[in-house]
Amino acid sequence: MKAKDNVNILIDYFKVGFDFTVSFKEGFYVEFLKLISKDVKDAERIPYAAFGYNEGYNVGENIFFFSGGDFTRNKAGEETSLFELKGSACREFEAYGGSWLSLFELVFQYGGHCTRIDIAIDDQSGLITIDELKDKVLKHEYTTKTRNMILDENLPEEVMNQEFDEPQIRTSNNKGFTATFGGRSNSQLCIYNKKAEREAHGYIVTYSSWIRFECRYYHSTAQSAFLKLFKVLKEDFINGAIDLYPKACLSFLAHLIEFKESIKNYGSSNRYLETNWSKWDLFCKKIEKCVPHCSPKLEQTLFDNYSWFYRTNKRILNRLFGSDPSRFKSFISYCMKEGFREGKVTLNDIQVINNFRKKEGFEPISLNQLENYLASETVLEEDSSYFERFKDKYTYKEEY
Repeated sequence: MKAKDNVNILIDYFKVGFDFTVSFKEGFYVEFLKLISKDVKDAERIPYAAFGYNEGYNVGENIFFFSGGDFTRNKAGEETSLFELKGSACREFEAYGGSWLSLFELVFQYGGHCTRIDIAIDDQSGLITIDELKDKVLKHEYTTKTRNMILDENLPEEVMNQEFDEPQIRTSNNKGFTATFGGRSNSQLCIYNKKAEREAHGYIVTYSSWIRFECRYYHSTAQSAFLKLFKVLKEDFINGAIDLYPKACLSFLAHLIEFKESIKNYGSSNRYLETNWSKWDLFCKKIEKCVPHCSPKLEQTLFDNYSWFYRTNKRILNRLFGSDPSRFKSFISYCMKEGFREGKVTLNDIQVINNFRKKEGFEPISLNQLENYLASETVLEEDSSYFERFKDKYTYKEEY
């Protein structure tokens, strides 16, 4: 998702466990492939066991499934399965046309439990500079609910068990700066100079500033974050608007950290009483204004559909219209209704449609609205019977 003024929200890690072995011929695995318009024959078996699992498959370059094995059994002694999308896999999932709402529904339907989810918020607006953030962190002008644990066994026990809110800080020669608050026991916030990180890997970055705030959730907190995102995505979809999702993501960030103007008035022990940093409040307001934004490949998909349809079907359309002008419009309506009835229209289609409508200045449309619109398109009974004759001729069953 992308907000106005170059503030983006995206899911950058999604890891799900199942308390059973996933079949690679049916169930969750096959249904997931359908979400990205893939088939079992598009997947490649991994010739070695990974993470202790017996069996694994990958789709594309970065999407992996693992299942079975004695070393990965749960506490009840059951064999388990793992589905994992790291950052690059999340982008690949989107590029294939995947819908996060559809994926979340699928995970929920098959009883998966999320063990890690990262929500990344990118600020490319230049409102806040990395030097300003670094200064705030080093001066402790913030409040955070994340905690680190001292794990050095050489220290006295009373010191080793002490919790503290100090971040782990890393810097580099190319203005790289990373501050990581909290640990991997439940929740963690990582703030870093994304521009410097990308440039260090040889990428050309056109933004003058790019700071990433990465909210990471593990174990039970990951499941809670997953269920919250699933709920708001579903409600936004039903309402035909994007409103709750960006607010939910903002609440994740606000729960993990708030930056203050200073700590002069109340001191470090009462930082929460200090006034919020004005730039931080402005940044949070930008997050609230997020609007849906598909990946560039998804944006191009709809134009590809138009282009392909225009190039390949002009002659066919003229033939159909010329042979029976009275039934032409009815035939188009019939095809659209049949496609909807057969489940050819998915949540991802609505996402692509609404992305295009938004760019054209139109209001978003929901799945129910599209269905109601198609219902208003009349197809006479005798026309339906006439069109049914064409279906069997071109229906075939694919064998594997």
